[in-house]
Amino acid sequence: MYSLDPSQGADIMESFAINKETGWITTLKELDHEEKANYQIKVVASDHGEKVQLSSTAIVDVTVTDVNDSPPRFTAEIYKGTVSEDDPPGGVIAILSTTDADSEEINRQVTYFITGGDALGQFAVENIQNEWKVYVKKPLDREQKDSYLLTITATDGTFSSKARVEVKVLDANDNSPVCEK
Repeated sequence: MYSLDPSQGADIMESFAINKETGWITTLKELDHEEKANYQIKVVASDHGEKVQLSSTAIVDVTVTDVNDSPPRFTAEIYKGTVSEDDPPGGVIAILSTTDADSEEINRQVTYFITGGDALGQFAVENIQNEWKVYVKKPLDREQKDSYLLTITATDGTFSSKARVEVKVLDANDNSPVCEK
């Protein structure tokens, strides 16, 4: 007959059960790698001796593997940047950053996309030197539009989150004066 040693902590007794006949150990609740990655379960095996019951103990090591169960979160809701209308394409407007509570590196890999506010494709977001940067892709004209509100989506392949990038276009002396008379 199998049983869990009752002297173990409540986290073991509330998280696991054992089949008395087969010794099959099952979970009683969902386990989370970020809360606790390893458990050591003390199992008692007892025989059915009529005169003398003998028992033995063993430790079962349980490792909880990480799954992608946490979304990436931007470190700011709104990023702000400025660019002069006469700056050449390639100027960085904002450096984006996210955090992800998942433990394993593979579950924390995040990709960024511009998902709104850039109908003409004037901006881009790329991983440059291990930083995600929003930059100007095409020349801007302040007289046509002096600000943009971009929506950026970050995804780890399962979950996503959004942030905004406010872009203010600064004026440059790029228009010749007009003489009316």
